[in-house]
Amino acid sequence: MLLSFTRNPEQAIQHAISADSKPLQLLLGYLNLVVDDSEPMDARLASVVASHVRDLIACVVAADADLKAVEGGKRAAQLAIIKHYLSQHCADPSLSVNRIAARFAISPRYIQRLFEGEKTTFTAYLLDQRLTNICHVLASVTDAGKAIRDIAWDNGLSDISYFNRCFKKRYGMSPRDFRTSTRLEVPLLKV
Repeated sequence: MLLSFTRNPEQAIQHAISADSKPLQLLLGYLNLVVDDSEPMDARLASVVASHVRDLIACVVAADADLKAVEGGKRAAQLAIIKHYLSQHCADPSLSVNRIAARFAISPRYIQRLFEGEKTTFTAYLLDQRLTNICHVLASVTDAGKAIRDIAWDNGLSDISYFNRCFKKRYGMSPRDFRTSTRLEVPLLKV
């Protein structure tokens, strides 16, 4: 496998790899995401993941690798790790492309290009994560009495007018109407 990435694969596999190597951390982070995913993969997705892992292994092992040949796997892994981080921390109102760039030691423009490759933006993806979380809370029976503005605030959206516009644009109804419609869809238990 390494022959396509390095002129001397024997030498490449004999050099020590630092535990704090960025490519190694990226590989391990990507593998953790894949292993933690509880959904089974179809053959097409498994092939893509295998290709990404191969590219990342080449980045880790082959010091003189043609990194352009492995850029796809590296970019996919970085984007997957950033998306995972955003899904876990999207309620933080201070999240920004600059803050994420600093966290992952890459440039804000590089993050923007990663999202552009998926025909979206960092901001749109973050908003989508927040709105999805808000929908789950609005549909939750346990949070039925919680004020909608508090739910928005708890999920990183402090401007209630902006939140209402975005919610209505995405779901075609106000948050209040969404909450009401989800209550109507839940069957009542007969005693």
